[in-house]
Amino acid sequence: MRNICDRIIKIIKKQFRINNKNISLSSDLKKDLQADSLDFIELIMLLEEEFNIELFDMNPEEIKSIQNLVTYISNELKKNK
Repeated sequence: MRNICDRIIKIIKKQFRINNKNISLSSDLKKDLQADSLDFIELIMLLEEEFNIELFDMNPEEIKSIQNLVTYISNELKKNK
C-alpha cells in the first residue's frame, strides 16, 4: 500500500503544484489543498490513468483526505485482480 500512497501523493503534488508544502495521509483535500470540484475531477482522471482503473462510482463527498483516497484506490485495485 505504501507504493500506492507514494504514487498518489506524487500526482497530488504535481496537480496542485505543491513544492515545499508537506502533505500527509491526513491532509484534507478541500481544506489543506483548497481543491474544488474541478480539481477533484482532474485528479480522478489522473489517478485512473496512473492505476489503469475506472473511478466513476467514487463519491467526492466521501473522499475527504488523502488516506481516504489511498484506501479507496487500494480496494478498487484488489477488486480488479
